[in-house]
Amino acid sequence: MSSRADRLLCCAVAYTNAEVQDVPIPVINSSTTIENVIESMMNVLWYEAKQNMSESMTDMPSDPYLHAVDIDTSEPGIVASKNKLDIHRRKLPIPNINYTQRKPMKLYNTFEDLTPDVSNECALGRAEKDLQKKTQKAQRNACKEIKNERASLEKIEKREAAKKKRQDETPEEREERLTEMREKKAQKKALQLEQDDDSKKKKKKETNMEEKSNEENDESISVEKNLQVKDGKEIQNISVNVQEMLEAEASADLNHHSLMPQRIKARNRKTKFHPSPVPFDRHLLALEACWPCQHVKEAFIDIIPDERIKVIQGPPGTGKTTTLIKYLEKYPNNRIFVCAATNVGTANLYKRIVEEGYDCSLLMPQSRIPPGTPVTSQDPSSRIVCSTISGRSGPILDAQQFDVVLVDEAAQCMEAWFWGLIRQEVEHVVMVGDTAQLPALVSEKGQKLGHDRSLMQRIVEARYPYQMLEVQRRMHPEIVSFPNQKFYDNKLQTEYCNAEHFEKLKPYYLFNVKGKCEEVNTSFINEMEAEFCVKKAEMFKQYSDNVIILCPYQAQARQVLSYGANVEVHTVDSFQGREADIVILSIVRTNQSGFWSDSRRLCVALTRAKHVMCIVGNGEEWSGTLEELYKNANDRNAVIHV
Repeated sequence: MSSRADRLLCCAVAYTNAEVQDVPIPVINSSTTIENVIESMMNVLWYEAKQNMSESMTDMPSDPYLHAVDIDTSEPGIVASKNKLDIHRRKLPIPNINYTQRKPMKLYNTFEDLTPDVSNECALGRAEKDLQKKTQKAQRNACKEIKNERASLEKIEKREAAKKKRQDETPEEREERLTEMREKKAQKKALQLEQDDDSKKKKKKETNMEEKSNEENDESISVEKNLQVKDGKEIQNISVNVQEMLEAEASADLNHHSLMPQRIKARNRKTKFHPSPVPFDRHLLALEACWPCQHVKEAFIDIIPDERIKVIQGPPGTGKTTTLIKYLEKYPNNRIFVCAATNVGTANLYKRIVEEGYDCSLLMPQSRIPPGTPVTSQDPSSRIVCSTISGRSGPILDAQQFDVVLVDEAAQCMEAWFWGLIRQEVEHVVMVGDTAQLPALVSEKGQKLGHDRSLMQRIVEARYPYQMLEVQRRMHPEIVSFPNQKFYDNKLQTEYCNAEHFEKLKPYYLFNVKGKCEEVNTSFINEMEAEFCVKKAEMFKQYSDNVIILCPYQAQARQVLSYGANVEVHTVDSFQGREADIVILSIVRTNQSGFWSDSRRLCVALTRAKHVMCIVGNGEEWSGTLEELYKNANDRNAVIHV
């Protein structure tokens, strides 16, 4: 492909045309072969890609030839303007995408002698500055977005009010209004005619002056009409048939057609771009390269215990990441690939590894590295390499060989993704995670088919021996009380170190704020909760600089930033695996569960705080698990009515 946009377009077309089975993941047992597993996992990836494409294109035609590419965003999609479709690409043949078994290629170390020697202190200093700049920029953008949203809502309200007024008016009032409109229209037309006359007079005057000037300088102006001569040969103009050039370009290489999308330009403010999801092609290629050795296959399929395959179940605060990093010492002579499912999780894992003093390389696109991450090395030939799961099959790491694979937050990884990590040379696999926290992100139909099930969840449910971390050292006993009772059957033990500067504060609050939930562009906000969270964050800043506001929706996060929050604001999903001294959680929803219908998200949200946990919401109208949370807080005298 000539560009990333071409590849994305081709993938979009391939996913749209894919024939997949709408069936659950088959049962994997001792009678299942590795070929059957790869085939079923391949179907899962094709199904998810197709579902994501169809969900993002619900109001668009199903014809794959109508998929366009936005060069500015490098994403496939369709541009709609005034209820019309504008296809901004050349009508060249759609190439076929065939995923075949690849032989490992030798990749030269392009990063050798190019990676600067950067100390951790310098990198941390730059990371802090970048984080500060990006936080300020996010606040400004949030303010602009909220301002625009409010202006739009005001316009809608004005239109609705005017419409209602017109419906209720009498015939006399209607006639008076129409007469006034006619007079205004006539005045406007007369003013426009007057301006046109002035413009014509001015233009005529300028034309006369220009003609006069041309006549005066006519003798000094000459136009060369003869053909240029170079080396005694004439150079003639050549007419080009653009259509013939396009046809020649299309048929230049029958085995590898090239799609050349044109730049998309907004013709008016109503132009809207409908994006399509990022392709799954890396995972598909990884599955084809998967061929595990015998003991790995037996452990994952036959559920035969093996010391080289470790499974660690770690509830929040029990030190999952710390336990995973300790395994770096156990394999001093092996090449190790350390990974997580998400960009944020990978960056946090890499930061912890560097802080422990290990020489490790981070292989991620620069745009995907979260601010605040000190990158000290990007050498793919390092003994320890950290990247995302999909990065293992990227162009830089695909040909690299690793003996050991360490996976953090393994319960958040689709089983189909995990199989792509397992190559013939892999001898040791260590996965840590928590099946009670967030699963993999899949389509709505995929959830019903069990596509969000991780390999870790499957083998744990199949009674593969695993290590359970039962001692949590992160949270105050009051904070962990409800999650321990609700999600972990009171199995967690607490070893908490009291912090002197938090003794004046209660560790657990539930502020009953009777705000109103509003829907904004398929998301939700609660202005009263947002304002209250900002005020509480400012109050808690005197006790700690590590104060975080958590929101279930991105719209609510932007709403919080618009009030000038001088603390970090995150969504619940993006903050999994992280912690803070003080966490302020905005529930947003009132009479419906919505986002919180999945109790695993609530488990994540309630277990991020170390010393102080503040829950903000209208608890009297909650339902489901949220209602249990409110009753529990009320019984503990932790509810404060605002």
